[in-house]
Amino acid sequence: MSSNGLTPVSQYKHDRFAKLYVKALYKTKGNVCENIPVRRDEDLAIDLLFVADAQSLAWQTEDLGWFDKLMAVHPTIIVEHYSGYLSLDHLDRCQTRRNLYWQERSNELKQTLKSRPAYREALKREKPFTWILTVNCSQPTLRQWAAQPDPELGEGVYRLPPAAMMGIVVLEELPAGSETLWLKMLSSSQSCQQAFSDIEQLSGSRRERNDILRVCAQYATYLQSRDPQELTTEEKAIMRTLEQIDALFDVEIPAAERRGEERGLKLGERLGVQQGKLQTIGLQVQAKFGDQPEIEAILTRMAGLDETQLNTIATEIFQWQTLADMVTWLDYQ
Repeated sequence: MSSNGLTPVSQYKHDRFAKLYVKALYKTKGNVCENIPVRRDEDLAIDLLFVADAQSLAWQTEDLGWFDKLMAVHPTIIVEHYSGYLSLDHLDRCQTRRNLYWQERSNELKQTLKSRPAYREALKREKPFTWILTVNCSQPTLRQWAAQPDPELGEGVYRLPPAAMMGIVVLEELPAGSETLWLKMLSSSQSCQQAFSDIEQLSGSRRERNDILRVCAQYATYLQSRDPQELTTEEKAIMRTLEQIDALFDVEIPAAERRGEERGLKLGERLGVQQGKLQTIGLQVQAKFGDQPEIEAILTRMAGLDETQLNTIATEIFQWQTLADMVTWLDYQ
């Protein structure tokens, strides 16, 4: 670990958690798309694109504090997350990704919208604003991009010149409190622990609280399924945090999910095939899709897979939206 407590950003895989986290929070307030390819270059893929639904009642019933203020500055928002220090190169790449995406999208609008007023309105609505969420950022980097503190959104939030349509949120600079806890979950391990403790205390009737408990448990299970030798120092620290979250989540899950967990464990014991990994996958499937009758048949099919295939499932499950997606993958094995 370096002197600032962080390994190089290029090694971070905690940004995967950030995508799951933001998608879980904002799925009720608009359309969230992830991993949008730009010119078929994986390094240039946009992490998350959020298109707000102004008519959604969730804007009134689910208060996410400063996070809502960020996501409401424009109808279309790109969210980029960096688990370490933001560099000038990262800023360059964020701008490049956004510009390449918008070049293609604006051409599509020009071809499909024949009315000039409709085209102009679509341009204003769909040209995205980019929020960069980063754990830390140096003052020289902020000055280099002429970033200025946002007078409305408060400490730790910066805006680039208006033409850039970009802003930076330095998560470690945000004040602690109820207004920032949803953002603090994406900060350092220590800030994440404190934020989760606050979120865990919220009412069990809050949809966003329960979905975040679920996402944390899923991601903890994913990290546990990986070879410890392959984990970075930061991932190990994150895993320790999320394992605590996972333990708390276990108290919260409904009785039906408990039954599903027990069923997965018994199945692993009965079949005796890749028992440890099969149990882990069973927990992931149960946490993601709930208590559905098809799950036991799917777990039985998985018992015939080898270790490499089970490792693939542990990764791919984050991309599957339904059990049907999982069945389709199994059909090709």
